[in-house]
Amino acid sequence: MDFTLEDWKSWDISEEFEEGIESFVQQNRIAREEADRKARDVPGDLDLSTLGRKIIAYRFPSNILWRNQVEQAIAEWNNIIPTLSKEDLPKGCYELGDAFWARHALTGDVHDLDQAISAQQRAISLLPDDDPLLPVVLMALGVSFLARFELTKDIADLEESISAHDVILVLKMPAESTKGRVLHSMGTLYDIRFQHTNNVEDLEKSVLLKRRSINLIGSDDPDLLGSLAFSLGELSESNRYQFTSAHFDEMIALERRAIDLSPKDDPHLSCKLINLSNSLRTRFERTGQHLDIEESMIAQQKAIHTLPRNAHTTQAATYEHVAAAAFSRYGRTRDRQDLENAISTQRMAIKDTPRDDPNKVKLSCRLFNLAGQLEAFQSLTSETHHLDEAISVSAEAAELLPVGHRYLPIILTGLCQRYVRKYKMNQDNSTLGQARECLHRAEQVMGDTTEPWVSALFGASMLAFYRAERKLSDLIASICFYKSAIENTPDDHPDMASHLINSAEALVLAYNSTGFLDQAHAAIAQLRAVTSSAAASPVQRLSAARLWCIISGVQRFPDLLDAYQTTIPLISLVAGLDQTLDKRHENLKGLSQLSLEAAAVAIGAGKLDVAVEWLESGRCIVWNQLNGLRQRSLTSLELINPALAKRFVNLSAALENASSRVSSSQQWIQADSEQRVSMQEQVAAHVKLAGDWEGMLHYIRTIPGFGNFLRPPSLRKMLESLPEEGVVVVINVSSTRCDALVLVPNLDDPLHIPLPMFSLEKAEELRAQLQSCIRSNNLRQHGREANEHRGMSRFRNASRSKGVLERTLGDLWSLVVRPILDELAFSTSTSPKPRVWWCPTGPLAFLPLHAAGIFRGPNKVCVADFAISSYTPTVTALLERLDSKSHGTEANSGGLIAISQPNTPNLPPLPGTVDEVSAIREVFASHGIRADTLDHDEATVEATVEALKDHGFIHLACHASQNTQDPLKSCFYLHGGCLSLSEIMKLKLRSAEFAFLSACQTSAGDEQLSEEVVHLAAGMLAAGYRSVVATMWSIPDSSACDLSDQFYQQLLQLIKLSGQVDGKLSARALHAALGSVRRGSMPSEGSVECSMEEFLLAWVPYLHFGA
Repeated sequence: MDFTLEDWKSWDISEEFEEGIESFVQQNRIAREEADRKARDVPGDLDLSTLGRKIIAYRFPSNILWRNQVEQAIAEWNNIIPTLSKEDLPKGCYELGDAFWARHALTGDVHDLDQAISAQQRAISLLPDDDPLLPVVLMALGVSFLARFELTKDIADLEESISAHDVILVLKMPAESTKGRVLHSMGTLYDIRFQHTNNVEDLEKSVLLKRRSINLIGSDDPDLLGSLAFSLGELSESNRYQFTSAHFDEMIALERRAIDLSPKDDPHLSCKLINLSNSLRTRFERTGQHLDIEESMIAQQKAIHTLPRNAHTTQAATYEHVAAAAFSRYGRTRDRQDLENAISTQRMAIKDTPRDDPNKVKLSCRLFNLAGQLEAFQSLTSETHHLDEAISVSAEAAELLPVGHRYLPIILTGLCQRYVRKYKMNQDNSTLGQARECLHRAEQVMGDTTEPWVSALFGASMLAFYRAERKLSDLIASICFYKSAIENTPDDHPDMASHLINSAEALVLAYNSTGFLDQAHAAIAQLRAVTSSAAASPVQRLSAARLWCIISGVQRFPDLLDAYQTTIPLISLVAGLDQTLDKRHENLKGLSQLSLEAAAVAIGAGKLDVAVEWLESGRCIVWNQLNGLRQRSLTSLELINPALAKRFVNLSAALENASSRVSSSQQWIQADSEQRVSMQEQVAAHVKLAGDWEGMLHYIRTIPGFGNFLRPPSLRKMLESLPEEGVVVVINVSSTRCDALVLVPNLDDPLHIPLPMFSLEKAEELRAQLQSCIRSNNLRQHGREANEHRGMSRFRNASRSKGVLERTLGDLWSLVVRPILDELAFSTSTSPKPRVWWCPTGPLAFLPLHAAGIFRGPNKVCVADFAISSYTPTVTALLERLDSKSHGTEANSGGLIAISQPNTPNLPPLPGTVDEVSAIREVFASHGIRADTLDHDEATVEATVEALKDHGFIHLACHASQNTQDPLKSCFYLHGGCLSLSEIMKLKLRSAEFAFLSACQTSAGDEQLSEEVVHLAAGMLAAGYRSVVATMWSIPDSSACDLSDQFYQQLLQLIKLSGQVDGKLSARALHAALGSVRRGSMPSEGSVECSMEEFLLAWVPYLHFGA
């Protein structure tokens, strides 16, 4: 050896101790990050198993060691030690231990560790307690025991390592920071022991030791902060520890600070970002805070952006975490884009995972996760090939695991459920046999585990078997498994909601089989718990509430009203302000009938006020949200807190703008990692705005006198605000009954008019008839014949729908309208005619109530003979349009802008629109009212939007269409582009009074969103217009010109008589104009069927919305 005895005697012990501590800390960090410890979505073993050997290799790098030098060192120390004095002997033994360490670093031979431990123990036995060498040797001994434990898995070696560190702490330290690092090292040892004992107390000790470590060292070391966050993360995953929101806050704050303290070129920055992402995701899954999952996604995209290019193993783990977060967010949002991202990213993780033996468990888990995502995709799309692939990759995942591995029963149970799902599709008994075989294998390897998620998987499998084969023993087993899962899951755990819902379904099936009421009541109790659980997602809460309604409704339990009272507010939660407009509408599909069924129950119970209020709260969710964000006059709030009022208005405007953003899966696919970070930051900013807005709204409602701020008005308030000139007729169409609730001025309660001869089935039949009539006349598709229709073809096929429209209008008259008018005692002789605002629901919302009547024979009659018809999406929407102050409009300002588009590119020409607009301009000019025009290429989208802002009246003569796939893309076709419904909804028009939409399909609506009233006419109301004339289907070009001319003649006469330009006069003007058309073109008695059909198709599509 190249040293002298004097050099050895002058050795700096304190420096060596600090170096040993530092090597432990450094290798602890590296081992932790390389192991990707926070993969909580994928079952995996804690892989700190090389920590001790890494520390040894760190001190003795193999690239600077030569075997002959190490052998020489060992031989010389063995020769020197017998000659050393008592004073120098401990140091010599320590050095001999180091030499054995070095050889172990080269060979990996466990016998070298035995020799090192023996030498180190001898040194310790010779050292007094106050010797500065003692902590150095104890640290070395602790690492040696740790390294040997990693090779032999003998837990006694780990205990010895912990004991060595325990002794260090009672010794005198050269500095407080040194003691802090020893504490941190001990915490890491407890982390390792936890992975082998599964004793939560080990994690609690680790957290305690690491907190003490940071208190001594300071909070500026990112590695120590990350290490404490890691232990907290492990603790959060344990079902046997009550992990509180304060723990989450501490863990996430530590990880954020660790990232802030790390340099931008830190090679481990990506791992730190992933750890933060997973902590945020875990908190999201536990608490349901939407912002957490969005910030988790941001951290992941940043992690991908900072990944080293050649780090394939790290890339695989990172992709895996990204997929897990996307899938977790899908569980809340049900956004297809999230699911597609999860699947594509999971495939990337699998692709980058090595296929060698050490990585088999990781690969198995990643394949199993992909199977779950594919199964979810099959549920979403009903495409069977996704389920086939899910079965294939699940089987591959099972084959990769050795018999007895603790994840094998999980994978086998998942495979079992997928076979059962396939059996439901193919009814092949062999498929069910494969499912049984998988479950049998899972039972054999499960053992006596009481892990709740394992019990839940078995419960789901047994429930699936019962549904397939109706064996009561399977159902009993399912209930028992779910009971075990519930008993062993904390109340605030994210899995609890799914356990309770699934258990309730099993209990209901048991009740259906046995008739025991206790089982039904137990199911309802479990569902009640989910509806109020903060840990349950909005989708889970609503699902539980709906199942509760179904059970109580079928069994006629007295809590049915309570069930619906719980359900109605939850509808808006699944379409929250933290989502974009298109996503809200997507989430509301399939929920249209819910508020109608609730109202029917309330009506049946004699709770008419409740029925009206539920219809107001559970319908037109998105419109109500927009109205809430557009409150411009907060006079009462401004009087007591003007600063708060201003902040609320500004926050509302920002949130509305954020809600209008548009994103697509294609944009995400084409974006690079930096662009994806930016896109995700926009999403998180939107979610934060929504949370801030909700928080501020909650605060305002705590102010005395503001408890009902932005809540739907009570029925009493509605009745007080009704106009004297008419009534509002709300018609509820449900599967159990149909009723009209008429709101009459000066009455304290709604007038209830049962409609016993009408039904949901009849409404759907009439809607189907009308749609067939429209299609057969080519009124829903673009034609190629010029000079006829607003972008549609002529009535070429009227003979194919002979009498359909006439019969539809006759049925509406006899089954719906006449009973209502009779009860109201309306007369044809009444003058002026009262107004009726129709507020239909369900399929009735797509039928022309305003045109109901009998048009042949001696008893001809029509609604128009009795009243002036208008429509309103909700009662609240009408009251807001009647009260111009609520919109801050400047009445009578701006005049009229008439827009024509006779030659829209790629669409049939509409030459009549030029004459139509010209005639309108002349009529307005003759009355001294301003009328501007935009024709041909002047009518661009940009010019039209500006014109909308500057004019109170607008007339649009152009093509339009209803997009049934994406209602917000319904649009007006202008020069060079489209003005979509989504763009219209962004507008906040201060002077908007009236809009005439002389185009096709402007009130067609979306059948899947009947209660959301998603069409162009409603969009104009949302933009601020008080009154709108629109069409239900295509209109003839010539008829449109004649009708609009007569309408404006009537309107201007009314304006002249009243002395004011008021959009409210448009309803009477349209009534008069349509009456003139009917009288002038009514077919004579005995005319052919198609003549009557053409007569009706020409005027029936026109209808009036709003004030």
